[in-house]
Amino acid sequence: MDPDNTGLKCTHCGDLGWVSFLVPVGHPRFGRAAPCPHCALGQSHLNRSADQLLKRAGLPESYRALSLETFAALPEAQLQGKRLALSTVWALAHQYEQGVSLRAVVEMQEKADADTYPDRYSNWLMLYGGLGLGKTGLAAAFINEIAPQGVAALFYRLQELFAEIQSHYGEGGAADNLQERICRASVLVLDECTIPTDSSGAASVDKRRILEEICRFRHARRLPTLFTGNLDQPAFTRMWGERTASVVCEGHWVELLGVPLRARAHTVKSF
Repeated sequence: MDPDNTGLKCTHCGDLGWVSFLVPVGHPRFGRAAPCPHCALGQSHLNRSADQLLKRAGLPESYRALSLETFAALPEAQLQGKRLALSTVWALAHQYEQGVSLRAVVEMQEKADADTYPDRYSNWLMLYGGLGLGKTGLAAAFINEIAPQGVAALFYRLQELFAEIQSHYGEGGAADNLQERICRASVLVLDECTIPTDSSGAASVDKRRILEEICRFRHARRLPTLFTGNLDQPAFTRMWGERTASVVCEGHWVELLGVPLRARAHTVKSF
């Protein structure tokens, strides 16, 4: 339809800036308006909506500028050992409900060893590796990528999640309500899944309980979940127990390697 013949600037939304989708009942977009992707007014709605979603996500302000594009533009020397993690996060950001196949991601990189990677699809991802390699940056960029799609997410450093829930103990169900909100988040990012432990390498009983309940709730409903941490699967199991590890380890685990991206300050001696 020619806009000049209708008096409308955008015939897709009728100059409202919002559109609806022809999707079946039960689809996440059923009955929901979305910003029109074809006009400036829709883009304005989209930017405003994305900003609100980022604020509700709990993503620190300093992480709002991080993007998958800026990560991809890092010098080649810094990207070594991190390309698979970047490509997997990028793929997951655009099919977070279905999940991704590591084999498919590697095949897109035209790697000859793609057959050695699992072909199953999962929307759970653990980014693990040493300090300063970009795990948290990729997790933040993931949220920044999905927010313009209208996807509501929650971002928590795991230690802060425990502290927030435990601070509501004895307040008439407030802790349970907060934990349920976290359990039911459309997308959940749990950052730094490494915390102080006892001499055996295990987390406290209460922290184990909280993480187990969150993970098993989300696993049963296939809710997209991204983790970051420094532990491999055996160390993660020692810290969090077999019941939690059994579901987290079903997801994809991608290790980041190479040089650190975070500069460390030099110590200066004074005499």
